[in-house]
Amino acid sequence: MSSDSLFGDLQIVEMDGADVMTWRPFSADAGQEHEGHSHLIGHATLLVSGAVSVDVDGKWSGTYFAPATIFVPAEKKHTFRAIQDGTRWLCVFLPPVNDTRDLRTLSMEA
Repeated sequence: MSSDSLFGDLQIVEMDGADVMTWRPFSADAGQEHEGHSHLIGHATLLVSGAVSVDVDGKWSGTYFAPATIFVPAEKKHTFRAIQDGTRWLCVFLPPVNDTRDLRTLSMEA
């Protein structure tokens, strides 16, 4: 299944007219995966239900069961594969302190 069908719209949190955080929800059943990709900044993945197997830079990183938080470093190709039906997670992007680059661009898949 295409990863496009797994995720919802990118959500932007603003404060005083500036983007301070972005997040994107994902939903998958067993066997579905969000294909390998990377981002310019690291992010936290909040696993809220179900379970995932995670690969980082082509190597198995672990199997995680909700509730769990998974950190993905910047510029590391990663794949999330659901291993239970009804698996849901949120990828949350926070820019480094004093980083003036566009957060929407930093959180885009590379």
